Amino acid sequence: MSYEETYPPDIEIERVHEILKPIFSNLKLSEVLFLYHGSYNVYKVKDKYIFRFPDKHFRNLKGKEMISNEIYVLNSLMEHVNFKIPDPIFVSTKMEELYIGYERIEGISLSQCITDMTKNQKLSVAAQIGKILSELHSESIVSKLFPKSTFSMESFKLHWYNWSEKIKEVVFPILSETQKNWIKNLFQRYLRNGANFNFKPCITHCDFDTSNIIINPFNFQIQGIIDFEETKLYDPSIDLLFYAQGKKFMNQLFKNYEDNEYEDLKERMQFFYNKMGLNYLVFGIENNINDMIKFGISLLIKRME
Repeated sequence: MSYEETYPPDIEIERVHEILKPIFSNLKLSEVLFLYHGSYNVYKVKDKYIFRFPDKHFRNLKGKEMISNEIYVLNSLMEHVNFKIPDPIFVSTKMEELYIGYERIEGISLSQCITDMTKNQKLSVAAQIGKILSELHSESIVSKLFPKSTFSMESFKLHWYNWSEKIKEVVFPILSETQKNWIKNLFQRYLRNGANFNFKPCITHCDFDTSNIIINPFNFQIQGIIDFEETKLYDPSIDLLFYAQGKKFMNQLFKNYEDNEYEDLKERMQFFYNKMGLNYLVFGIENNINDMIKFGISLLIKRME
């Protein structure tokens, strides 16, 4: 279970009800259901709509930018992809009530059902993921969404160098020497290999995992993809981190993924996968969230293993 699936909301259901009553005049409190809390507090409303309210740390200009970026991406992508994505119907960029809302895509997240699936069902889903990512990562979509690309490989590499320095400053004080050395080696391998900075940037979801893939639980067909707030021009390898589903799943995914070969992406994929716990540690330490720090440590240990 991910941290987001156990993290309680930081905007109360009564406040959500109050904000949404002008939209749904007869809305009952019982028709508002909390689902999960990551970058957004996510609520299901009237069993038909999804409303997402930024985490308290993003109920500011950052949250406004997140919503604006997601609306641009969703509205732009909708015309160019064959898989279903949210259609933002309800939007508020008022600082006191930031939210984005859309009709719920029917189904459940892949994370909720993957452990109950047969091997063949999992392989079918892997093939579908490969085809969806082929479409999302295609060069034609880049030119349509970002005709004037501002992506800079030099800035991208500098970002990861600066991030490694930040981890030393913020995270290292609470780690063992073994953990520090493992992280140093992780970043050194990544930053010193020039091949890791020779990719063609594409439209990446940047949070493409089993929690954001909506599945029909009866026929295991992918119904849609959600949560595009982090979508941008980036390294495609960040969307392909399905190691937890096993080698056969990964092999099937790559059989259906058109633009890149696994061997070309492998080292970059391993870097992005292995550094995941550090995201939670940095945010948890900077915002004094003890449960997030504990989760980050446990994820770091798993990756080290």
